[in-house]
Amino acid sequence: MLVAPWPTSVHRAASKIDTFYRRLLEEASGIPGVTASALTRNGNAVDASFFTVAVAPERRDAGLAMDVNYDMIETGYFHALGVTFPSGREFSERDRSGEPKVAIVNAALAAKCCPGADVIGRRLAIEHDLVEIVGIAADHPWRNGHQPFLYLPLFQDPPWWSRPATLVLRTAGRPGRWVAALRRRVAGLDANVPLIQPRTMREGIEGALADERLMATGAS
Repeated sequence: MLVAPWPTSVHRAASKIDTFYRRLLEEASGIPGVTASALTRNGNAVDASFFTVAVAPERRDAGLAMDVNYDMIETGYFHALGVTFPSGREFSERDRSGEPKVAIVNAALAAKCCPGADVIGRRLAIEHDLVEIVGIAADHPWRNGHQPFLYLPLFQDPPWWSRPATLVLRTAGRPGRWVAALRRRVAGLDANVPLIQPRTMREGIEGALADERLMATGAS
């Protein structure tokens, strides 16, 4: 299930927004029937065509740079979406603002940057930063198929909160059953925070595909 809680002006300070979303994860995880919860910056959670960064292996070499789709996620994301994780580690509590910058790449990006080599521990030049690759996630059909894809830790880059994060819930049984419980948990944190577009993963995928078809029609 996907839902985007948007903190009000009370939470505009970066530290307060971080606290809100961390408490939200704790509350969501405590709902009976929720087996995993995570956050993503991307509202669709299945497509990141609007988020791209210039990536180059190891050094800032313009000749090696490529534009790569990316998302900013939080601990537990891969489990919540059922994405396998063949190598390295996922993001953790230590991947926060002020700590060494890290990234997770999908298998396609790993092969593109370092063909035939182990990429764990290698660095990527991303925009103005050098980040260390700490994990490899399997390519996923909801994430650009076998195209290169990059994941960055949500709480390591405070300006992300200019838009709401999307809460991803993995549930046992019919997902819609937990919307009311989630509303109560969110209201307990801040009664003024709305839940934007609660929807199932299937609905999210269908919405993303509909947007792609619309854009393709407009471009033809």
